[in-house]
Amino acid sequence: MTNNNKCSEKRPVHERFANWFQKRKQKIRQKKIRQIIIKYSIIPICITALAFIMYLVIPEGNKKDTEIKKFWATTLRNIEGISIFAAVILYFIEIDDRKQRKHYEAWQVIDAADGIKSSYARNQALQDLNEDAVSLTRVNLSNTDLKSITLKYANLKEANFSATNLSNVNLRKADLRYANLRDANLSNANLCGVNLCSANLCGANLNCAIIDSETKLDRKWHLVWKIINQPAEKRKLYSTDLSGANLSDVNLVEADLTNANLSGTNLTKANLSSADLSNVDLSGTIIDSETTIDQKWYSVWEIVNQPAERRKLSNSDLIHANLAGANLRYANLAGANLRYANLKEADLIYADLREAKLTGADLREAKLTGADLSNANLLSDNGDFSGANFSGADLSHANLSNTKFSGADLSHTNLSNAKFSGADLSNTNFSGADLSHTNFSGANLSGTNFSDANLSGADLSDTITDSETKFEQKWHLVWEIINQPTERRNLTNTDLTGVNLNGANLVNANLSGTNLSGTNFTNANLSGTNLSGADLSAVNLSGANLSTVNLSGANLSNTLINSETKLDRKWRLVWEIVNQPTEKRNLTNADLSRADLSTSDLSSANLNGANLNGANLNGANLSGTDISGADLRNTSLSGADLSNTIIDSETKLDQKWRLVWEIVNQPTERRNLSSTDLSGTDLSGTNLSGADLTNVNLSYTNLTNTNLSGANLSGADLSNTIIDSETKLDQKWRLVWEIVNQPTERRNLSSTDLSGTDLSGTNLSGADLTNVNLSYTNLTNTNLSGANLSGADLSNTIIDSETKLDQKWRLVWEIVNQPTEKRNLSSTDLSGANLSGTDLSGTDLSDANLIYAKLSYTNLSGAYLIRTNLSRVDLSGADLTLAKLSGAYLRSTNINSANLSTADLSTADLRSADLRSADLRSAKLIGANLSSANLSGANINSANLSTADLSTANLSTADLSGADLTLVKLSTADLTFAKLCSAKLKNANLTYANLSSANLNSAYLNSADLSSADLSSADLTDAKLMYTNLSSADLSSADLSRAELIDAKFKNANLLYTNLSDANLNDAKFWDESLYEARNITPEQIKQAKNWEKAKYSPEFHKKLGLPVEDG
Repeated sequence: MTNNNKCSEKRPVHERFANWFQKRKQKIRQKKIRQIIIKYSIIPICITALAFIMYLVIPEGNKKDTEIKKFWATTLRNIEGISIFAAVILYFIEIDDRKQRKHYEAWQVIDAADGIKSSYARNQALQDLNEDAVSLTRVNLSNTDLKSITLKYANLKEANFSATNLSNVNLRKADLRYANLRDANLSNANLCGVNLCSANLCGANLNCAIIDSETKLDRKWHLVWKIINQPAEKRKLYSTDLSGANLSDVNLVEADLTNANLSGTNLTKANLSSADLSNVDLSGTIIDSETTIDQKWYSVWEIVNQPAERRKLSNSDLIHANLAGANLRYANLAGANLRYANLKEADLIYADLREAKLTGADLREAKLTGADLSNANLLSDNGDFSGANFSGADLSHANLSNTKFSGADLSHTNLSNAKFSGADLSNTNFSGADLSHTNFSGANLSGTNFSDANLSGADLSDTITDSETKFEQKWHLVWEIINQPTERRNLTNTDLTGVNLNGANLVNANLSGTNLSGTNFTNANLSGTNLSGADLSAVNLSGANLSTVNLSGANLSNTLINSETKLDRKWRLVWEIVNQPTEKRNLTNADLSRADLSTSDLSSANLNGANLNGANLNGANLSGTDISGADLRNTSLSGADLSNTIIDSETKLDQKWRLVWEIVNQPTERRNLSSTDLSGTDLSGTNLSGADLTNVNLSYTNLTNTNLSGANLSGADLSNTIIDSETKLDQKWRLVWEIVNQPTERRNLSSTDLSGTDLSGTNLSGADLTNVNLSYTNLTNTNLSGANLSGADLSNTIIDSETKLDQKWRLVWEIVNQPTEKRNLSSTDLSGANLSGTDLSGTDLSDANLIYAKLSYTNLSGAYLIRTNLSRVDLSGADLTLAKLSGAYLRSTNINSANLSTADLSTADLRSADLRSADLRSAKLIGANLSSANLSGANINSANLSTADLSTANLSTADLSGADLTLVKLSTADLTFAKLCSAKLKNANLTYANLSSANLNSAYLNSADLSSADLSSADLTDAKLMYTNLSSADLSSADLSRAELIDAKFKNANLLYTNLSDANLNDAKFWDESLYEARNITPEQIKQAKNWEKAKYSPEFHKKLGLPVEDG
């Protein structure tokens, strides 16, 4: 057998086209030959026919005729011979046509069997075509049964035999280059001399297939054939490609398959016991219950091929496992042995890898977002994690020295206390990572991204950086200090908190005001350094040189020093006071000037004559301390406990602190402390009841357990003031304290009294401040964005450019506090605004929205309120003289006692408005809607109400004298005791109106409708009631003397005790054909009137009046 590694033959690109073209030329040539034969056969056929006819026609008489007949007989014999010859030629010419028909029929059989698995006719047709050397290139015989057929020497290039049964087939020396034999059954097939170069044999069954030295087979498939047909244990298959092969039922016991590719390989029933599958690709590998495989590799196969989150694999043996691209999301791999495992591109998001052994593991481009790698062992010689994604992972305390992380994503990773010494971290992303106390010494940081990373305590010594390295300014400065030492470096007011400056050289540097809390200065040289005002809290100064340093105002709390630390005597004493508190310490005449002794415990200490000038004693405990004769000038005592502190006339103490000492140690009620500065003081437990604390600065003041009951805190600054449950504070001021110190959005403060308070700088965004009293309140720099100030009193409220106030309320504030004549506010939204008492005379408020606004006692004289929405507005007591209110919307508005004299309210909507006692003299209310309005007691004298709607309105006791009520709707209105003297009510609708006891003297009621109205006891003397409808009206006790009742209708009216003396009843109707007549009328009453006999009565009443019926 010859093992062919390469196939030398290559299939021509146009092979099939060339064959077809040659056959086409041959067919054309054959056709032309047939045409020529037929063309030249016509003459002999004609001659033959003529000879035959002549032979039959000519008689055998004379010799001449006999010879002629012989001639034609000879001619016929010659033509017969020629015809036989021509027939033979034609037979041979038609051979190709017959073959083509045969082939055509064979292809028809093959095509007809398409989709049929088993077909004898198709098998025979294939064999017939092959016997005639017909090319079967690219034939599609997939999923068919061709068992035992013979296709020797067949041209089957690019044929499709996928899933085809080719068992026992004779393919000897067939051309199967590029053929598709995927999943084909080639068991016992004769493949001797077959060319299978580039054929696809994935999944093909090669069991007992026969090959020889002439069989051309790719190396991969030749090896597969050997594994199947030449079984051997402990086979060496290192790094072989067996992907897609059908190795079912093979013996691979103890085989070395290290680094082999078994992806998609069929291993059903195969025996792989003790086989080495280190780093084998098992993706898509097919195994079944009869496959014998070690448990370790079966677990690997499961992980790769049956993806599932949250796998429990703690302490598993996965050494050398190929888990590339595996889904291990949320998996528990704590303590697992993953040494040299292939985890390239694996999904290890949020996996638990605590204490996992990952030495030599390939984690390139793996996804480790959120994974816990704490205490995991990743250390290996030149371990390569390039491009891996560790974002969010926990790698705290991991030893990663000398590893390669080039291009890896370690963003937001926990790498606290990790070791990266000597590692290649070029172009690594550490953004947002926790790198506190991480050792980077000697690492390559070229192009590394440290944006937003925490490098507190990180060792950056001897690291390599370049222009592409992204450090925040702080850490870049740290790198410079460590790696580029320079004397007299200026680091004033810089932030160096938590940095590692172990052994740094900062001789004569200026670090004044620098924040160094938590910094490591072990063995650093700080001699001559200016550390005034620096924060050295929790700094490690072990072994540091601090000789001749300036520590004025430096914070030394929890600073670590040792016997090796070089520190001047004064500052060592300060360090002892701060860090080693002792009761009753004797510090007589001690020099503590400019020392930071804040929060120190100096209770009962002896500081007699001590120099504390400029010292910081904020929050210090000085209770019972003797500071007689001490110098405390310029000393800060904010929050210091001065209870029972001993001072004398020699004590030098600033005025503020002497006052505090007095308040604490010499309590007095109702103390006047107005406008004093008590900020930052400790007044806890003091008695300030009834004290005057107006405009006092109490910011940061300790008022715990303080008695402030009855104290006046108007304008007091309560920001950061300290109170507790024991602090006695009036409710108003406790609320103010809460607003200032416990900011809450959308706070509900409706209807509270915050007048005169200091709310500057507070957050009241979205607060409900409806109806709140904010007069004289300080709102400078206050955030009131989105706050509801409907009804709030903003008079004399203090705001500034920094006050965040919605445009609407800023305008309201301007209107209230910055009055301007004839301001143009047309179409403005002032709904809910409190404008009470403001001067808006002559202001243009046309089309403005003032719904629910407060305008009580507001001066609106001459204002333009045309079409303005004033519904539900409080206008009580407002001055609206000469105001233009035509078309205004005043529904349910309170206009009680308002002055509307001469105002123009034409077409205004005043439904349900409260106009009690309002002054509407000479006002224009033409077409106004006053239905259900309350006008009781209102003065409407001489007003023009023509066409207005006053139905169901309350006009009791109202003065409508001289008013024009033409065509007014007053149905069901209440006009009891109303004054309507000389009022014009022509065509007015007064049906069901209550006019009892009303004064209608000389009123003009011609054509008015008073049907069913109550006019009992009404004064209608001299009234004009011509054509008036009084049907069903109650006129009992009414006075109609001298009234004009011409053509008036009294049908069913109650005229009990009605006074009709001198009334004109000409054509008055007391009865009509409906048979209803006026009630309770007597002839005596009628006869008091004029022209009574000309009125219309019922026949019965005619008789009572002594009038003949026919004259009625």
